[in-house]
Amino acid sequence: MKKYILLFFTFSLITYSKNYTMTELLQLKKDEKISQIEFEILKNKCMEKKKYVKTLYTLRINNHIISNDYILLENNNDLYFDLFLFLKQIKLENIKKTTENIIINLKNEVNFSDENIVIPLNTNKIYNNKDNIFIRSDYFKELFCNDLKIDREYLVIDLNFKYFTKENIDIYLDSFKKEKIESKSSFYKTSLDIFSPGEIEFNFNKTLRNDYNSWYGSINYKTELLYGNFKSNYDLKNKYFRKTSLSYDNLVKNHILEIDNINIPKNKIWTLNLYKNDGYFEKNSNIIIRVKVPEEARGELIFLNQIIDTAQEKNGELIFKNSLIKRNNDYTIKIYNANGTTDIKHIVISSNDKLQKEKEYEQEGQILYSKNTNKIDGNYKIYYGINNKLTVGAGIIKQKSDYLDGNIIYGENIGNLSYNINLHTIQNTSKSKDYERSIEIETNYKKIKNTAIFKQKSELDKKEESIHYLKSLYYFAENSSIGIYNKKENNTIIMSPEMNSIINVPNINGLISFNIDRFKISSTFSTTYKSTLFHLSGIYDFDKGELDGIFKIAQIRNNFLNYSFLLKYSNKNKLTCELNFSAKYNDWLEIFSQQNISSKTWENGININKKFNLSDLTHNDPVHIIPFVDLNNNGIFDNNEKILENVAIKLNDETKITEENKPLIFENIMEGIPYPMDITLREYGYKAKFTHTIVKKPSSKLLKIYIPMTEDIQ
Repeated sequence: MKKYILLFFTFSLITYSKNYTMTELLQLKKDEKISQIEFEILKNKCMEKKKYVKTLYTLRINNHIISNDYILLENNNDLYFDLFLFLKQIKLENIKKTTENIIINLKNEVNFSDENIVIPLNTNKIYNNKDNIFIRSDYFKELFCNDLKIDREYLVIDLNFKYFTKENIDIYLDSFKKEKIESKSSFYKTSLDIFSPGEIEFNFNKTLRNDYNSWYGSINYKTELLYGNFKSNYDLKNKYFRKTSLSYDNLVKNHILEIDNINIPKNKIWTLNLYKNDGYFEKNSNIIIRVKVPEEARGELIFLNQIIDTAQEKNGELIFKNSLIKRNNDYTIKIYNANGTTDIKHIVISSNDKLQKEKEYEQEGQILYSKNTNKIDGNYKIYYGINNKLTVGAGIIKQKSDYLDGNIIYGENIGNLSYNINLHTIQNTSKSKDYERSIEIETNYKKIKNTAIFKQKSELDKKEESIHYLKSLYYFAENSSIGIYNKKENNTIIMSPEMNSIINVPNINGLISFNIDRFKISSTFSTTYKSTLFHLSGIYDFDKGELDGIFKIAQIRNNFLNYSFLLKYSNKNKLTCELNFSAKYNDWLEIFSQQNISSKTWENGININKKFNLSDLTHNDPVHIIPFVDLNNNGIFDNNEKILENVAIKLNDETKITEENKPLIFENIMEGIPYPMDITLREYGYKAKFTHTIVKKPSSKLLKIYIPMTEDIQ
């Protein structure tokens, strides 16, 4: 008897001391080598050891979006990076794994270092999962990063990779594209309906001023029509349709097509616009950020982790115009929706946004018809990437005369040197002396940036104009530069210093900008305290002897009460002072007041804005979630693949568990609202690509979400 007891304890010691995987345990149980009780004990031991949660993050390296579905492991509040996945993302493939170390050779990958990165495996900072190596975030930062920030609330990783310059990134990261983050749920796609009941909105405004009274009323209707977004606005006071539009926001290559009918007094205008949505556009040498948002949304523009501007939704968009918006910068937009949810979008403003990748293209065009003139004006242009370095552009402009419009754009990176050359010409097709030609050359070498523009312009009956523009900047710190500006226009030469500096001030949670641009000096200070924005800016023009200054205090994060205090000074209008106040009730009633203390004028009023979702009167189809066994690992639910049972899905604070070959059905998921979704596998032996994401239903129709599962072969 003692012999059997001794054998039992010996077997138990050997069995329970070994670290089994779930696949091995299932096989042992299937072969009847362990009992059900032993299986449960070993299973619990295995699961206690493996408390890693997978979450999808957006990965940004040196301000470039590299991936929207990079996976981090979380264990006991520590985050772990998948080493091999990270190296694959940045195209470093010269890797050697031994029993003791991971050796990464940089010599043939970048001309920046000839040394190897050696990562020892015998440390508690690394989770070694046979085929995969996961590195704890603090050790990962020590190995690879100059700076590393992980935002767990909005699921964004920001890192500055120490082995690459900003110019090298474009060479080695082929996956980088100019994009903004719409959502984390990039694993499903859907389209708009040919028709849906839509939404109707009644708007009434009564304003009392010190000199006169006025009122305004409108009915707005929007819906899905012909697989696009249809909007119409009817003016109750003047009794006519002001604007009717049909837009397609998700055409090929992120293009947008808009068809508008606009009624103005004594004229009717039809327009057709085609453009690529990069989240920003340039107007009069200023960069303007424009993003589409739900109605009644509010937004904050964030740069260097500081709020620099705020905006209120208008016509379904947030518009930001700010002197701190410049090229080669990365901005974050925090969007507060009327339903209480929050969205995050990132905008990367590139200096060579017309340079296309190989075989990619960008189109832009406009057609305008005026009933008064009975004429059609317009333009169209396409940019096409011959390869990753060369882009050609060709187009036509039809105004009073017909013009041909052409570009040749070439850009290349050689080590630490990058340069772009843009040749541009516009030529009247019938009159040779009516033209505009220019060449723009931009070079970047380490911290030195040079820009040169040579332009010639000739119009009929006018003397030919010649403009030479040269600028050289030295970046002595991040977002700080000093340089010289030189411009020759005809026989006039202008030369002046230029200085730009943006300083993040952590102790006061603020941002300071200082700029000398030719004969103007400007400075901006922005900071926030709790839910209040403080903004101070000023511009002094030495040439004209004029000063303009603005001081603003504004409430930015209160859905019920909003106020702002504004002080303006200019040589022309002297000092003006404005106080604005508004209060909302139940999202449909607003009382507002605006007082101009300097001119002793005032304006008080009331807004009534009531919406009715006609889709709610008809139906709101559910969401089907289908976790399936991806046998061929192609990410597609094929006919021979089955729905995996015993998977727990939590969506909209409701948890459901799958049964064999039955999708999970979630009701009352409203369109346009982001819902967090968590995935828990209760069927051992399988794994999901991620365990947390965001689901946003684009319309009221049925949405199917497919989640591929693969065998866990740890």
